[in-house]
Amino acid sequence: VFWMPHDRSQQVLVRVSGRTPDDKTVVTLFSPARRTKKGFFRGLSKEDAIELLRMNENVLFARFGIWESEKEFMIVASSDHILETFDAEELKTHAMFVALAADAYEAKHGGDEF
Repeated sequence: VFWMPHDRSQQVLVRVSGRTPDDKTVVTLFSPARRTKKGFFRGLSKEDAIELLRMNENVLFARFGIWESEKEFMIVASSDHILETFDAEELKTHAMFVALAADAYEAKHGGDEF
């Protein structure tokens, strides 16, 4: 958990997400930023999607994506790395950038769930 300004916090998690063509392990740092219900007038709007694309162009060392379940969308900030070449200092730096991106989006949409 990263502690953010204004008494906010942001979780950053790590998962193994795949392998490179030369068989190195790929890990993804990710942080949930917003949860929205699916359904008419409740899901993501066109404006929300465009906002995420614009943010992807401007945010450093992170990207936004959408995870989908049966009942909701989860907007997450994330970054991918090759585990075998990922040192501790780089991990800390990239995790902070992912946390900052997710928290900024979450704060803009009135939440502090994650």
